[in-house]
Amino acid sequence: MRSRELTGRKEDVQKGFLLNRANHWTLTPLHHAVQLTDPDYAEMLLRFGAHPFPENESGKTPIDYAKEEENLPIIELYERFSLESAS
Repeated sequence: MRSRELTGRKEDVQKGFLLNRANHWTLTPLHHAVQLTDPDYAEMLLRFGAHPFPENESGKTPIDYAKEEENLPIIELYERFSLESAS
């Protein structure tokens, strides 16, 4: 992702962008970050307090999608984030 795009997204989050708000497909910003294979955006959302395991209407979480697609950057992010959050 280009630095400028990430900066814009970070500004949205800092302005009170709703981290856990789902769209009409019940997908949260974190679901979108995973679908875009954008670990930088996903990490930013998690660090700003996004719920790591929101379920959509199908009961799938972002990590479910990452595992289905063998999306290693996102899977590694979740592993790293879980370890950091536990300490």
